[in-house]
Amino acid sequence: MSAAHPLCEAVAVEATAVDGTPLAGLRWDPPVSPADGPDDAPALVLTHGVASAHDGGISVWLGPEMAARGHTVFSFDRRDARGFGGSLTFGDGLDDLASAIDAAQAQGFGRVVLVGHSKGTLYVPGYAATRADVRVAAVGLFAPVHDNREAARELLMGEHYDANVAAAVAAADAHSGVPGSGSSAAVISVATVGGPELEMTPAAFLDFFGPGARAVPLDCIGAVGVPVFTAWATTDSLTPGHFGSALVDAARSAGADINAEVIVDADPGRDPADAHRFTGLEQQAAGSFARWLRDHTQGEQR
Repeated sequence: MSAAHPLCEAVAVEATAVDGTPLAGLRWDPPVSPADGPDDAPALVLTHGVASAHDGGISVWLGPEMAARGHTVFSFDRRDARGFGGSLTFGDGLDDLASAIDAAQAQGFGRVVLVGHSKGTLYVPGYAATRADVRVAAVGLFAPVHDNREAARELLMGEHYDANVAAAVAAADAHSGVPGSGSSAAVISVATVGGPELEMTPAAFLDFFGPGARAVPLDCIGAVGVPVFTAWATTDSLTPGHFGSALVDAARSAGADINAEVIVDADPGRDPADAHRFTGLEQQAAGSFARWLRDHTQGEQR
């Protein structure tokens, strides 16, 4: 941790999902008075990775590090916090981002930089590209995923992927047209590589992993319409560099404004999970993000 951390303590905040579910969160403020600090910087609103939450993943360093650099930072749960699988669809996650931005606006921030980590990078481009939310001034993607279907084939499900898709399609078809039912009424077991089976509804599975999945940033990155920052570490094998490179190439081919920051890790033996969270690389990641923000969000008003 940096010396800046003790100056930027987190306070508890909360958002409310569309179904009334409370979404726990944290807020970090710059360690200066409003008269001394920048009041034109939009707040950062972070959404977490898989099986993580508002108080885990990169929020443990991004909050205090970016607050120390003059930004108010919010980190909120989605309704899939701390879990993997379940019944929430991709659209439900987009709704949770809207609730998080609403909560930041209620605390005085009319403009935000929407930031995602890992699984959160599936939602952020989708939200910016489809929700036409003028409050989003820019987006940040840390350890990005380019296409959740390819990530499932390569890392999560491997040889089980095709069988999982077939099971989800069959379950969805079996419940279609049944009064009072629907694909969300069934649950399938999703086989993974070297891990426990996941319980998911067919609707949720197909939304994230199926042939017509919406969790595909490659499909929407060119329509984001605001500046994009993305960063990954060279030692991160959980979201390997070719994920980010493919996303950057697609964005640039579409004429999008995107910056790629490859964090070159001098420690080749770093644990991949630590590299995925930028543990030990916080200063490099925060510094490059802060410099980029100064160039791309100046003049935005609270």
